[in-house]
Amino acid sequence: MMIKVILLFIFVICFSATQLSAQNLKEALESELAKQDHSMVQMDNVKEASEMNGLVRIYPNPSAAYITISFALKNTSNVKLIVFDVNGQLIAQIRDSEMTKGNYKLQWNGTDSSGNQVKNGNYKILLEAGELENWSTVVMQR
Repeated sequence: MMIKVILLFIFVICFSATQLSAQNLKEALESELAKQDHSMVQMDNVKEASEMNGLVRIYPNPSAAYITISFALKNTSNVKLIVFDVNGQLIAQIRDSEMTKGNYKLQWNGTDSSGNQVKNGNYKILLEAGELENWSTVVMQR
């Protein structure tokens, strides 16, 4: 239960920065809670996960410099880690390669594919492993 409260708190902070209307925020919260419940089941039943145990942790969030993405692979998979802005534009591709079974920590240094620092705001991180995908929102505040 504590994890749900923490996730809800983080979600509210991330989306309050986008100044959503009260109704949109409520709908987004309900949608995110439904996703989190599914994600938590997936993480609780790690033995049943086919390739990726899920996005274990993204920290710090919000961040002023580096974001660390920790995850575990159950099997060798092609892994893609991609950062998008809130409009869906590609910001940076951090990883696109085969990775073996194990625990990993990858970092995003808050720059775009040209090496320029990104602006303050919300960003979406996509982690794909095989046919599974996991989306997370991060906040850059400099």
